[in-house]
Amino acid sequence: VDVSVEDDNGRPVTNLRQGDFEILVDSAPRSIASFSPDNRALAVVMLVDVSASMSRVSLSDDDRFRRTLEAFIRELRTGDRATLGRISGGSMKTDALSGDSAALFRNVTDVLTVPDSDRFGPSPLWDALDQASEQVSREPGSRAVVLCTDARSTGNHLGMADVIDRATAGGVSIHIIIEDYSSGGLTLRRGQKKAPSPCARVAALTAATGGTCRVNSLEGNGYFNEPPIPEVRRVLDALHRRYTLGFQADPDGQTHALEVRVKRSGLRVRAPTRYLAGK
Repeated sequence: VDVSVEDDNGRPVTNLRQGDFEILVDSAPRSIASFSPDNRALAVVMLVDVSASMSRVSLSDDDRFRRTLEAFIRELRTGDRATLGRISGGSMKTDALSGDSAALFRNVTDVLTVPDSDRFGPSPLWDALDQASEQVSREPGSRAVVLCTDARSTGNHLGMADVIDRATAGGVSIHIIIEDYSSGGLTLRRGQKKAPSPCARVAALTAATGGTCRVNSLEGNGYFNEPPIPEVRRVLDALHRRYTLGFQADPDGQTHALEVRVKRSGLRVRAPTRYLAGK
């Protein structure tokens, strides 16, 4: 089980030991059989949603997507394997995972080469996340999918519950960076309630898989001045600082509830909330 621990400010906590953790399976304590404070090498799919709801500017004129992908590549470490992908209209594109950063940089242009006409239509985020989770689940190491999107998911064949099932079965954590167009430059009227966080739309997904959600908010002038590079860095930093805990699973082929706790107060644990046992 890959586990992230954060302090009150959302910063990774890296000085914990095996005795600081507890594992419960179906609400019953389970002995921790193995523990490593060093995260395994990553196997990660990085997706950018380039559909028209994210930007109506031609991709040749909007460099935010390129800069986002390139920032992601720069955060990879030796031993990590990754692939880049896009969601454009009703289609998704990814290649095989690679540990060659130079090849990934060269692939950025190919990923972002898509006719503007293909960017209109549905944004099947759940279908894309399911496909990416299935792809990375075949890889060794600590598995994750990172998606940059506005979280407006339409035209899917699958639902969020299907994505959770796929990610759970494959041991994949899902991390979503949301470009929030809803609040920039807006003033709430008297008595108007504060709008819910955009992360509320995907909270069930990120919580169940031990993932995270971060928001790149719209600036007051009505435009995004910068791509979500700080959010990409925070996600990758947290992925590189996860603990790996092991326990003896029941070989019954069933899905079991999982809870990972830390004994120190004031810390937040991010870990999957269930797992699929092998036979």
